[in-house]
Amino acid sequence: MVGECENGHAFAKKLLCGREWCPTCGANKSDYHNRRISRWLPKAQQLQTIGYFVIEWPLSSRHELRTKESLQDMGKRVKGAFQSWGYKRGLRRWHFFGESGTTYNPHINVLVDGRWIPPGELRNFKSYLRQVLDEPQLIINYSYRKTAPEMMHTLRYVTRATFLDQSWDYEIAEAIYGFQNSQSWGTWKAETQWELSMEEKDELNLTQIEKLERGICPRCGEPITWSNPVPLALVEAIGGKYIGAGYYELPPPGDPPKRLPSTQMQGCEDWLFSVKQVAHNIAENKRDEPDYEVVHSPVYLFREYLRGQNIKTSSMQRVALMMKAKLHGKY
Repeated sequence: MVGECENGHAFAKKLLCGREWCPTCGANKSDYHNRRISRWLPKAQQLQTIGYFVIEWPLSSRHELRTKESLQDMGKRVKGAFQSWGYKRGLRRWHFFGESGTTYNPHINVLVDGRWIPPGELRNFKSYLRQVLDEPQLIINYSYRKTAPEMMHTLRYVTRATFLDQSWDYEIAEAIYGFQNSQSWGTWKAETQWELSMEEKDELNLTQIEKLERGICPRCGEPITWSNPVPLALVEAIGGKYIGAGYYELPPPGDPPKRLPSTQMQGCEDWLFSVKQVAHNIAENKRDEPDYEVVHSPVYLFREYLRGQNIKTSSMQRVALMMKAKLHGKY
């Protein structure tokens, strides 16, 4: 879909299903994985060191966590337990399967302000968690990360998909449809404590992506209004520059590209068919009107079509210019 701020900065966002078992969205370092990272990164960077808890349920009680409601409820109980123990902020996310094997293995990852915890204190906290979560056999592991590379690696690891094949458990796949997995609690208004490496900044471009994920223009900070979907081929055809994580920045209105790549021809042909249908309908309705000739203007026709798609005027101009050249046989 295409979006634009009030200052005319325009972007396009690839629509992704986000399902963990999707071969595209569930892949490591995929566009959707990078979107998850971008949502958590500004918060994680406020933690000087990261404390990393993994809480795993034993085989005997995993059947109690086979619905969206039970996972939501247990997640809230985990958050409440950490808050009661003094953790004022944190991030939590479920993993549904382990590193190897295809057996349902729900375990929740919790990231908090990290430090070395004396053995006695850690033992007491684990006992408290087992009591509050009503499972004496909980498997609880703790470690903490002190360097930026370690913290970034943990962030990547926790935000990755683990339910990589729907056939592993069709019942769970259906049960967790629409489940909001990545959650946070507390206030996140502190200064950034660590930075990405230059290589990671160049590779991920997460600063811009994080703003776009929140519907904020990365150029000027104004809200972005998103339209209905348009074909990706069209975004690429008008010169959309890939930012990362399925986002593109669109060029300002101007002359269309001199040649349309062959791989994008089919998408534009599909849109041309739609435009011709619109043109026919408008022509039939306005045949006897004085401005009948205007109806045949490619820009006019395409604007009429795009208005029906709820796309803003300046975005219409970008697309219309390209389509005008196409309709006039320049490609």
